Amino acid sequence: MQKLELRSALVAILAVAFIGIESNSDVLHNVREVLYLTVKPIVEVSQAPVAVNKVVQRHFVDREILRQRISTIAQENAELRDRVNELEYQELRSKWLADLLEVREQIEYPVLTANLVSVQLMPMSHKIVLDRGSQQQVYVGQPVLDSRGLIGQVTEITRTDSAVTLITDSSHSVPVRLQRNGLLAIAHGLGLHNQLLISGLRLNQDVEVGDILITSGLGNRFPAGHPVAEITRVEGDPNSSFAEIIAVPLTTIDPDFEVLMVWNNDRDSLDSISTLTLNENLDLQQ
Repeated sequence: MQKLELRSALVAILAVAFIGIESNSDVLHNVREVLYLTVKPIVEVSQAPVAVNKVVQRHFVDREILRQRISTIAQENAELRDRVNELEYQELRSKWLADLLEVREQIEYPVLTANLVSVQLMPMSHKIVLDRGSQQQVYVGQPVLDSRGLIGQVTEITRTDSAVTLITDSSHSVPVRLQRNGLLAIAHGLGLHNQLLISGLRLNQDVEVGDILITSGLGNRFPAGHPVAEITRVEGDPNSSFAEIIAVPLTTIDPDFEVLMVWNNDRDSLDSISTLTLNENLDLQQ
């Protein structure tokens, strides 16, 4: 017991002594700095795994956040692209309908709008099927137009549908005239989607690349004045006085857009035909 008390007293005396020395001398301060500098690397090494672990965890957390953000941005971009595509389609469709309405107002005959059911483009044979038939008093030979010009004529009919032979079909011909000077010619289909053969014009006649051909109205099959094609090539044949002329049709077939079926003046009972105008068709679509 006495030894314990002696030890405690000795510790107390040493503590008081160290406090006194610390207050009046830099000896212990220097010793403490030496000990700190000696122990510091050991402490840092011992803490390194914890620091590395924190860095690794932060890296993976940041990568996951970045991956999620990239995925979100990609999805938002896809949605925006879809919306832009839809807006562009609706804008194109609105313009198409406006152009159809303008053409409709220029035609003095009854007109019926129709939708494409199918497109049948085969070598030499070019046809489309429309969703109008004998129920709507469609008839063989009936002209079909779109907002850009003549498409073709009806050649087959069922109760609900009709087949239209396009002007590019190898069996199709249409009387035309040059819009610029009124020269008459005939546009023949070649079975190619982008070419028509123009016959009946001589080499010495005024024909130029870029001339627009429109329906002449001869034969009363096609109403006069509707665009048909643009001349792209005019060449001479040494064995003939007639020019070899190639033209490109001004219409293209788009399955999403409507066309116009025209009752022209070769029908006897125009007043009895039940027609659906473009304005009514727009009301139905809305």
